[in-house]
Amino acid sequence: MIKRKVFKLLILALLCLLLVGCARSEYKYTSTDDGVTISEYTGSDTNLVVPEEYESIAVTIIDYNTYAYNIYIQNVILSKNIKIIKGCSFWYCTELSSVYVPKGLEIIEEYAFYNCPKLVNIYFEDSEANINIDVRNHNDAFNDAKKHYDVSLSDYKNYLK
Repeated sequence: MIKRKVFKLLILALLCLLLVGCARSEYKYTSTDDGVTISEYTGSDTNLVVPEEYESIAVTIIDYNTYAYNIYIQNVILSKNIKIIKGCSFWYCTELSSVYVPKGLEIIEEYAFYNCPKLVNIYFEDSEANINIDVRNHNDAFNDAKKHYDVSLSDYKNYLK
C-alpha cells in the first residue's frame, strides 16, 4: 500500500516537472552592470515585442545573434529601455519587414540588420531632428528602409492590424 502511494507521488512529481519544463521562457538573459542583456530567443512570434524588463531590471542590450536566422519575425517593437543592438542581432531575419524604434536607442552595431531583404519600413517614436543613432556598417537594410518619424506606439500597432 505504501509502495503504491510512493509510486503515485513519483508519477505526479514527474508530471509536474514535465509541465514546468514545457512552460519555459523563449528568452535567455544575462545580467550586466548596465542592466540586462537578451542573449537568446527561441520563439516564433511574427509580431515580436522585445521585453522591457527581466526580474524588474531594465533590458538594455540585444546581444549578438539573439534573433539571427529567425524566419518567423515580420515586425519588431523595440522596448523603450533598449540602448544597444549588438552585431548580427537580426542577421538573416529574411521575413522582417518593419521595426518600431522608441526614443533612447543609441547604437546599432555592424551587421545587426544584415540580409533582411524585406525590411522596408522603420518607424521612429521621435522626430527626425532628434534621432541620433550610431548605425554602424553593413546595416544596409535598416539604412535603406523608408523612415517614418513621430509615430506613436499605438499608431504602429494600428499599422500592424
